[in-house]
Amino acid sequence: MIKKIRVPIEKSEALARIAVNLPDDLLLKETLKLARESTDLKPRTLAKISPFLPQCDRMQALEEALSSVKIEECELLKVEELIEISPYLPESLLKEALRIAKDIDDQRAIGKIAQNLGDSEEAYAIISELKNKALRFMTLVDFAHISPEPKKSKIINQAVELLKEIEFNYEEMMLLPEIASKLPDPWRTKILDSVLNWALELGSEVEFDKSRVLANVASYYTNLDTAITIAQKISYKSERCKAFAEIALNLPDPRKTKYLKDALFSAGEIDNYSRSAVLDKISVHLSGISLAILYPLWRDTLHTLANNPRQELLLDVVSMISIINVISDSNGMLDIADTFEKIGYWWP
Repeated sequence: MIKKIRVPIEKSEALARIAVNLPDDLLLKETLKLARESTDLKPRTLAKISPFLPQCDRMQALEEALSSVKIEECELLKVEELIEISPYLPESLLKEALRIAKDIDDQRAIGKIAQNLGDSEEAYAIISELKNKALRFMTLVDFAHISPEPKKSKIINQAVELLKEIEFNYEEMMLLPEIASKLPDPWRTKILDSVLNWALELGSEVEFDKSRVLANVASYYTNLDTAITIAQKISYKSERCKAFAEIALNLPDPRKTKYLKDALFSAGEIDNYSRSAVLDKISVHLSGISLAILYPLWRDTLHTLANNPRQELLLDVVSMISIINVISDSNGMLDIADTFEKIGYWWP
């Protein structure tokens, strides 16, 4: 069915998302074959489809993924791939991934891989020795989240003690709201307020960065009126849509459905590369609403997206797999896969 399609990886990633929603493993096998033929982002594609493969194929796919990471010459890409695949690796391969991360001395990769070792003394020791204090703080909080009491409280106290010594940069500020959500008050609210105030002080020359941080922090406020007020301050449509989609999850119906519908409509009108990512996030949330509401919403959004170039339209459709899975059957998924086959010659 798909053998005529060749790399780049966007196709194998897209097909993987379709394949895992089908009961028949035919498409999954062909997707696995396509992923193995790829050169770019091969490890993450193999890792992402591995949970859906038979046990005998799963381990082989994960070993191939890690082998591809090992020979990656670009250190930055090697780090990203290590982080992406580590949640899928069994303990034996995690140890090998940890050795790779230590060889290149990347603290972020070391911390992320250690987290996936589970609630163990080895993982705790590795995380406690991370040199970057901001990274150590965030990784400790994540680790505390999976630890039982009284160990959990001990690790949280260890983490918050570090706060006095840390000045967070922009990338760390982006990660802080999610980390804060795993802490009890007053720490949760203090950190969220700190990120919010920092973002509001950013100048217009970094408006997109400001929008990203505001969208991120808004979705973690438990006071929904506060969250909505923050979201309304976001100037970039893509980030504003993401914020309202997240906030809507905590609203009662019919307000929840209204916010999600508005977010999807606005997302369809975004005219840059961020549209697919926004559609993906909103579609996951929308998949749980009534089919009577969902189907016309999907139809109208598809009409809007149809004005875009074919390659963009297909990527957008794949971003809305969560909705398609609700309103269609496996034949609908196969129709989309067939479409990818037909455009395989011209999609570069």
